[in-house]
Amino acid sequence: MNRVLGSIYAGLGLLAVLAALLVPAYLRSVDATVVTHAGAQGPGLVAEALQAARLDKLGTAVLLAQAAMAAEVPEATATLYAVQRLRGEQPVPAVWGGPDSLLRQVCCPPGEVPPVGESVMEVLLPERARVAAARALSSSRRAD
Repeated sequence: MNRVLGSIYAGLGLLAVLAALLVPAYLRSVDATVVTHAGAQGPGLVAEALQAARLDKLGTAVLLAQAAMAAEVPEATATLYAVQRLRGEQPVPAVWGGPDSLLRQVCCPPGEVPPVGESVMEVLLPERARVAAARALSSSRRAD
């Protein structure tokens, strides 16, 4: 059984090495015209940032807007300001550090903003539950 499993893992490892060798070592090794042609057919950084903001993925939107600014896209500054303003209007993800819009629905009643000091850990696992878990773990005989 161990030999069969070892052979399978070795085969998968060799397959991973082969796949890694087929990937260019640097993005610069891909010709610039190929990247330009591929990028011309899809949405730009600004459009992607605005789409991420519409989907309530503000962390992604900020990163895309910052990338657009680094690439010196003309509308990037206005997009970054718009995303930052939207981020300021929705303090729950900013306070809790969660980019997912479901976090508000699960952990916070509609219209209520959590206190600044309150973390997700305090909401999902209150202190009394953490103390009880620590007590149970400290009295456990298992070392692993």
